[in-house]
Amino acid sequence: MAGIGLAIGLVAAIYPFAASQAVHHHSLIMLGFLLPPTLAGWDGVISRPEGLALAALYLSYLAWLFRGRAPGRSGVIKAVFVLD
Repeated sequence: MAGIGLAIGLVAAIYPFAASQAVHHHSLIMLGFLLPPTLAGWDGVISRPEGLALAALYLSYLAWLFRGRAPGRSGVIKAVFVLD
């Protein structure tokens, strides 16, 4: 993951590229979903109830991510890769 982020960051530093508003929206939501795992693992241990809560949160994030998909519409893939 770090390698991919570093590669994209270096490419963007050399040759900036435009991202759609949907990409920014999805990134902010994703950053919000990073907070619970960080807080749950702060003490170095993730208990079973915390793990179940994190799994439920992840599934809710996936449901939110794919909620707008309809036939003939690429949804998330179109938003992330800016295929317009």
